Formats: sequence, structure tokens, C-alpha cells
Amino acid sequence: MIPITVDPETTTKPELPPNLMQYFNVTQHTWARHNQSSQLDDFWTTPDIITNCPGINIFTSTGSTDSDLAILDIK
Repeated sequence: MIPITVDPETTTKPELPPNLMQYFNVTQHTWARHNQSSQLDDFWTTPDIITNCPGINIFTSTGSTDSDLAILDIK
């Protein structure tokens, strides 16, 4: 085997795929139960998909699934 050395000063790290929730600055909680709530998930995608996505809509699931998770509509 030939050893491969990497110089950390000249090597660039690959960028992580965009996180839709951070990209669109979504701060709304996607989970709620009793007096607690949080944003549970990140949604990772490729850069070419995110640039073609105009936004995210978040809907309550009350009346449709009665879940404690929100419904995300990613266009």
C-alpha cells in the first residue's frame, strides 16, 4: 500500500449538504406535547435541490392525524 498523507493546511473539507431548516431559518417547533415543544429534525438535501426549493410550510396535524408532530410541506 502507498501511504496517503493529507496536509490540513492545504486540504479543504467537503461541505455538508444544506439543512433545509437552517437554510430557511425555520425556528417554529415541529413537535409539541403538553407544555413541551421542540424542533425534532433536520432535513438534509443537496445544494442543487435547495436552490430550487422556494420554502417550507409547517402545519399542525390537529384534525388530520392528531399527531404531536407537525406536517412539513417542502415545495
